[in-house]
Amino acid sequence: MHSLRRGTNVAVTMLVMLFGAEWSRAQLPSPEQFFGFRMGTERQLVDYDQLVAYFRVLAEGSPRIRLHTIGATTEGNPFVVAAISSATNLRREAYYRTLQAKLADARRTPPEEASRLIAEGRGIVSINCSIHPSEIGASQMAPELAFELVTDESPAAELVRNEVILLLIPAHNPDGLNMVAHWYREQLGTPYEGTLPPRLYHRYTGHDLNRDWFMLTQAETGLTVDSVYNVWHPHVVLDMHQMGSNGARLFLPPYVDPIDPNVDPVQQAAMTMLGTHVAAELTAQGFAGVIMHSDFDAYTPARSYPNYHGGIRFLSEVASCRVASPITVRRDELTGRAGQGLLTRRWNHLVPWTGGTWTLRDVVDYDKAVAWSVLQHVARNRELWLRNAYVGAQRPLRPDEDLAAFVVPRQQHDRTAAVQMLRILRRGLVEAFEATRPFRAAGRLYEAGTFVIPLAQPYGAYARTLLEARKYEAPRVHPQAPPAQPYDVTAHQLPLLMGVRVEAVSEPLPPDLELRPAPLVLEGGVQGQSSAKVYALSPTDDRVCTVLNFALEHGARGQWAQERFAAGGRTWPAGTFVLTGDVPCGALDSVAAATGVAVVAMNEVPRVATRALRRPRVGVYQSYAATADEGWLRWVLERDGFRYWVLHDSDVRAGRLAEQFDAVILPSMSERALLEGLRGERYPAAYSGGLGEAGTKQLRDFVEQGGTLLALGSSCALPLRYFALPVRNVLAGEAGNAFRCPGSLLRAQCDPSHPLSFGLPAEVALFVSEEMAFACRACSAPITFAADSLLLSGWLEGERLIAGQAALVACQLGKGKVVLFGFRPHFRAWTVGTFKALFNALYWSAAE
Repeated sequence: MHSLRRGTNVAVTMLVMLFGAEWSRAQLPSPEQFFGFRMGTERQLVDYDQLVAYFRVLAEGSPRIRLHTIGATTEGNPFVVAAISSATNLRREAYYRTLQAKLADARRTPPEEASRLIAEGRGIVSINCSIHPSEIGASQMAPELAFELVTDESPAAELVRNEVILLLIPAHNPDGLNMVAHWYREQLGTPYEGTLPPRLYHRYTGHDLNRDWFMLTQAETGLTVDSVYNVWHPHVVLDMHQMGSNGARLFLPPYVDPIDPNVDPVQQAAMTMLGTHVAAELTAQGFAGVIMHSDFDAYTPARSYPNYHGGIRFLSEVASCRVASPITVRRDELTGRAGQGLLTRRWNHLVPWTGGTWTLRDVVDYDKAVAWSVLQHVARNRELWLRNAYVGAQRPLRPDEDLAAFVVPRQQHDRTAAVQMLRILRRGLVEAFEATRPFRAAGRLYEAGTFVIPLAQPYGAYARTLLEARKYEAPRVHPQAPPAQPYDVTAHQLPLLMGVRVEAVSEPLPPDLELRPAPLVLEGGVQGQSSAKVYALSPTDDRVCTVLNFALEHGARGQWAQERFAAGGRTWPAGTFVLTGDVPCGALDSVAAATGVAVVAMNEVPRVATRALRRPRVGVYQSYAATADEGWLRWVLERDGFRYWVLHDSDVRAGRLAEQFDAVILPSMSERALLEGLRGERYPAAYSGGLGEAGTKQLRDFVEQGGTLLALGSSCALPLRYFALPVRNVLAGEAGNAFRCPGSLLRAQCDPSHPLSFGLPAEVALFVSEEMAFACRACSAPITFAADSLLLSGWLEGERLIAGQAALVACQLGKGKVVLFGFRPHFRAWTVGTFKALFNALYWSAAE
């Protein structure tokens, strides 16, 4: 693969060197001339390096396009955005960015000035291509769309260039596009042609990359928000995806219910307006199989950042082929979701597609037609889009009738998580303040330094969505019908996810309350005498493991206190980490300061029962049936400095695991996926099959010989079935049919005396997504679901089935331990508040 990529890069570079200058002086090359084939040609793909090379040629040869490199991707590729418009507009890019910022903040812009700016402004459209590179069509369409916009002299193209500034992201996951394209080329002409790579097509997130629109942990989403959305405030973000092969040919908004109630009504109406317009345009052009108001909702901000920032996320989903290989879909194979027939005309599906051959060129044609239709609508209705954005910016400045602000007290179980939460909000343009003196609100007295987030601010609705817990109302076709399943999860509240105490204030804040912008400084570092050789670290700080792992790596000796103790004039909780030995104080101070962790110097080693600590040797099972849960797990481990090794099926089956690892982690996967993996008829032998009976036996041997097996979420089914543990999943069988919890936050209690609960508060929110709860005997249960009132946010049915049952179980097996997480403690890197349970299990595996 690497040699193929090097060869591709060299070839493209030579093309640019040989022909770039000539093309820039004369006629620009079409994509077909540049690449040697038409976009969407069967079994032909353009990878990311080639895309960038072509866009550079266009930018060098035309004043109508500018190529901006706004940063580096996860794997170091340039992340590029092409600004396309008239040459006059592009010369005034800075002016239009400033104009957009003024309209986005109605506090700065009175209505008279707004009217002038609306008349002068341009429609801002961002087109994001192939954030899922398995959905490759949009990235292949991008060079053709760019070429037409730059060279077409028709009145329609001229109108778009004059009235719109397009921000085209030709591939939203560059690393993944290269992976998919190179794997596809390698498999051409083999039985495995058209399969996806047997690995995540993003180092950490795979298909979950577009679920990162509020935490912004990944390079690609962070760059897009920081350098595109927050700078340009686009009116429309056209997010181009693909869906299954046997359904409709194209999905367009309006979305199905529910839509998050904090999305402005103007933006909701705009989604419907644009969706029906594009559907009408494409139907008139002869495109069949266009469906609206089906399958996809707009509930979670994890997928919809623009909806809260003055624009709309306009989703398009085109039917897929086998990457670039054609498929044939028979009439009787067409199936709609939720039992909808696809051969019957309905108001939202007026011209059914009746089957036939489906190719990558079809995907490119549908994508390009959608893009042109969106651009033309914004161009023809430019002032409408700008005016609606300004109206939407005015509405949040009026106080909510039921809620005035959120207050974040200074006293927190995890003081670092509170600051991190506010930093996340600020990155999303939410304003957070600090009270300069004590104040009273909602009958409570708050101390000076309390953080305050008023909702009467431009992005107050975004703050409310991320801070306010609420029950998800599942839609039903009629009162007796079963509830419709949400497209994604139903809870996303930062305070619950991160373990931060936040209080809602319904009445207006005191008029004389003095607020200043919150500094949001993480106050960490080494505290106390510089000559000390003993240091204590509280287990309650979120990033304490980052500091601990650094110290252990650099020669420190670690002790893990198993009970509370008093030292240095304060009481330290069970789970406190104590460092001794040759501790590099200066470097330790730098790491602690950067993470906000307080490292407290002590005169002597405290007299308390401890376990000796060393850095755990961690194996992470990575199936070739790639799962995003495994990628997120690795990201979280790397964030906190845990050393791990990736284990594939053959590594596990080879055995001798106890000689190499203290802990092995099974990320959340079904029992069948763990055992069987990828099918042999679709993938080469090196990638097919799973753990099988041999791998399962080696995992059991690993535990019996002294290792610790951590099973997360659905993976618990494997040790439950094959290890004869004294544990039962209470949701197995028929009971599971009555349980619905599709991504919700549930209340649970922690046992403060158990090592797996060290650093956690007495009550914690668990993120549960249709996973497991346990009844156990002869095992410990450090975390249990509350006995009642479980639902904190989201949707829960069948509460009685898990009330009071164990959510986290630790069982002895031979010389080792099996730790079963009935929830995912690291879900999408959102659940900062439960990372500690995962990390504790790793330290426990290596503690003496």
